Amino acid sequence: MKFSIFFLSILIINISAYNVFYPNFIKNKAIINNIDVNNLSKKDKIELYKLFNKIPVLIFKNQKIKPEEYYNFIKIFDPKHNNSKDQNINLVIKGSNNILNDDNDNDNYIWQQYITGSNKYLTPIVGSIYMLDTSLSDEQILFASLEDAYDMINMRLKKILDRYTVLHSNSIKRQKKCGYDYTGLRIDYKKKYNDDDITEKSLIIYSDKTKKRRTLYLNPKKFLQIKELNYNDSYNLYRHLMKKYILHYSNIIAHKWDNNDICVFNNRKLMHTLSSKKLYRDIIYLECKLPTKEKIYDIEK
Repeated sequence: MKFSIFFLSILIINISAYNVFYPNFIKNKAIINNIDVNNLSKKDKIELYKLFNKIPVLIFKNQKIKPEEYYNFIKIFDPKHNNSKDQNINLVIKGSNNILNDDNDNDNYIWQQYITGSNKYLTPIVGSIYMLDTSLSDEQILFASLEDAYDMINMRLKKILDRYTVLHSNSIKRQKKCGYDYTGLRIDYKKKYNDDDITEKSLIIYSDKTKKRRTLYLNPKKFLQIKELNYNDSYNLYRHLMKKYILHYSNIIAHKWDNNDICVFNNRKLMHTLSSKKLYRDIIYLECKLPTKEKIYDIEK
């Protein structure tokens, strides 16, 4: 699946010594130029935090920092980040050895939300990738807004979804033995695995503590079932939501990588994919799934 993304420059705003560039009408993505993320003033950090809460995808161009400096920068976007040592910060170098599934799915997209569906940890607010080397690949990262997808759903279906509970599984066997179709929807070859670790959560939640917008709580990589529906009806609804709303062409945010780009994104408002795994074998980047203490805000039922 390929998305054609057309960009139109509509606004540039100067903040301090750097500028913020919005490359499309939706304003779900902002590019920040002329900034040194390792040398920010207190005012800079406050302004960037405010920007992050308005714009779910931020791209910081031409950054050359060490892993510890990168991690310290990412922390400014979540005041309730968790430094607990029993949590995995997951700041790692990625490459060909980090491909989870078998070679049959190398051409397919895998859409996900970091750690959504975990019994142990809260879904991170902040996700980030620091691209170090793209010399052997020419790829982009894609995002889909779960807030905007929910807004697109008709009121009748919204009232139904508001009552549903989503089940996710943390099974490693399920992730390794499943397949993916060309859109990134997981295909399970078995209904049950002996290492299934199932979590329950409202399918519809508030996207943040302001409770101004609702979003879908859905991780395609770990989706198992809608509790109130049988297995087949669950997957039919899941595919309907993904194809008609979440992966709608107007809802896709794309970024083509340059070396030393830092992408910071709101993991609770978006799902993302690193495009086809075959092409992503030959890039090196640092990845941070920032642990948080910020609770998930349920809607009133």
